[in-house]
Amino acid sequence: MLTFVVEAGEYYDNIKEEFFQLPRSVITIEHSLKSIREWESRWKLPFFSDEAKTPEQILDYIRCMTINKNVDPNAYSFISAAAFKRIESYLEDPMNGTKIYSNRPQDNKQKASSKKRKMSSEEVYYQMIALGIPVEWGEKLHFNYLNSLIHVCAIKSNPDKKMSKEESVKYQRQLNEQRRKAHMKHPG
Repeated sequence: MLTFVVEAGEYYDNIKEEFFQLPRSVITIEHSLKSIREWESRWKLPFFSDEAKTPEQILDYIRCMTINKNVDPNAYSFISAAAFKRIESYLEDPMNGTKIYSNRPQDNKQKASSKKRKMSSEEVYYQMIALGIPVEWGEKLHFNYLNSLIHVCAIKSNPDKKMSKEESVKYQRQLNEQRRKAHMKHPG
């Protein structure tokens, strides 16, 4: 959860071309699967995609994340640059100490492919259901924490499978190439 304030003051409405008084607004947000689902239902787009969001879509996601009631709708248009930076940091925060290191090529492929493609909230709900994560519990967690939990559960529920000789040779080549590149950057 993150809380920030839009200070009271006199603001100008460009559409109505008049000044108005905005009361002090305390806004508490939560980056969760529930807020992502709400945003997707409004915009009919997957939240996670390579396409940049418009300023209107970004403000609407902040509205979807808002968990406290009675926030003046005009307050969202006057969020300060400092508050936007805090929101951005909050959205990127992993919210856990888990570091996933895997020697299994299938885990690395899965991680890489999930970064490259569009992903909707329904796919995340499917993963939760398939892994036995209670929906009502999972949809309230910070999304990055939930995503890590899903990844850990997926790895733990699929015990190591033996690689074929071909997969093993390919994997060793990839590791050697990565090591060569790292050595070239930092010789010595």
